[in-house]
Amino acid sequence: EWMDAFLREYKRIGGKLDAIVIAPQCPDESHWADDDREEEKLVQFVPQMSEKYNIDTNRMYLTGLSMGGRCTWKLALAMPDAFAAIAVVCGRTNTYQFETIQDMPIWMFHGAQDSTVDFSNVNSILKRLYEKEHSYYKLTVLPHGSHEIWNTVYDSPEVYEWLLCQSLPENTEQAN
Repeated sequence: EWMDAFLREYKRIGGKLDAIVIAPQCPDESHWADDDREEEKLVQFVPQMSEKYNIDTNRMYLTGLSMGGRCTWKLALAMPDAFAAIAVVCGRTNTYQFETIQDMPIWMFHGAQDSTVDFSNVNSILKRLYEKEHSYYKLTVLPHGSHEIWNTVYDSPEVYEWLLCQSLPENTEQAN
């Protein structure tokens, strides 16, 4: 569904988005957010894709929804120098050691009515980011949204505009 939203946005802007989208799917027999073996595969996968395709490695972004949102946190923490920014959609984390991504711009999205990933997790994340004086993060709350907010998020041109404004050299400065 999120890919459909992405493709709608791509068509809306006239198919002129200069980007490569790589969307690995979690194996059926796994739950990659909890499995370090899958994390290891993804850590190897990212540079493989950078070598295979003509990717501007200063402008790689990571996003995921639900379990993919959790994987977004996990992969960003495992590869803090690889991504210019992350967008996490209704993703939780059990790890709050955000020091390695201190300068990485983060945009989180969560439905206030989410019964799958409790909003208390977002509050814990915000508390830790604030305590660690993280450089730049923001949260968009969909007040009437449940867990299935990804179409709303990925249908938003602002998400793509924000991501595309981020790059690694700029991460040491104030993000847009």
